[in-house]
Amino acid sequence: MKNLSKKTVVVTGAQGLIGNALVDSLIANGCKVIAIDQLFEISKIVKEYIQEKNYDNLLCFGVNILDEKKLSEAIVQGQEKFGPINGLVNCAAIDFLPESESSSSVEELNIADFQKIMNVNVSGQVLCSKIVGKMMIQTKTKGSIINIGSIYGKVSPKQEIYNHIKTDEGVYKKPLVYSVSKSALTNMSKYLATYWGNNEIRVNNIVFGGILNNQDDIFIKNYSQNVPLGRMANIDESIEPILFLLSDSSSYITGTDLIVDGGWTAW
Repeated sequence: MKNLSKKTVVVTGAQGLIGNALVDSLIANGCKVIAIDQLFEISKIVKEYIQEKNYDNLLCFGVNILDEKKLSEAIVQGQEKFGPINGLVNCAAIDFLPESESSSSVEELNIADFQKIMNVNVSGQVLCSKIVGKMMIQTKTKGSIINIGSIYGKVSPKQEIYNHIKTDEGVYKKPLVYSVSKSALTNMSKYLATYWGNNEIRVNNIVFGGILNNQDDIFIKNYSQNVPLGRMANIDESIEPILFLLSDSSSYITGTDLIVDGGWTAW
């Protein structure tokens, strides 16, 4: 990837499906990585993670992305070790795995739960971007900030693909809050792209379709029938677009949604 080597990149949600694979790919491309995940607060988890990765250019911080003070301190510490921040990938978010979560119908919506998830999925992304964007301006560093969106932030979920999944509350429904929170990332990215454009900080949103992650066979079949390419994405197909937007190969791309969905939203 063009001029990706030696960049310093912050990755939130580093223990998640995308975050974990992204850390590996960034290191393999010669980057220095500041990995942030609340799970790293558990000493056993962060110790096992560091031992598994065994990377020299990796710092891990167990921080809640809504804790501005600790989050800022962690990123500053990373910058002091690795140099100016070149990129931020906002992977941290609350998702809902259909095989393990209860149904969440609109009629039974708990507004307190709704607000809690909005806080993480939207406010957390804003806070991370605020901190990193400010640091990029202070160091006069050209930067790239990437939000991780979803097709369900563009179109409504096709609830029928979940009909085989039964919960104590009935047939599983992809919750409203997931779509609302992911749709917010589109305009957040556009706003910050125009706001920081003169500082040469690019901000984009990647709209992902479904990624294979041990879903049940019926779900995979149901989902794939709605994709023009006829299948779900594998994790590698999700990482490459992120690397592209972090690299200088995308130097004229900002304020946009990069849709990586196998054609789901083209129907």
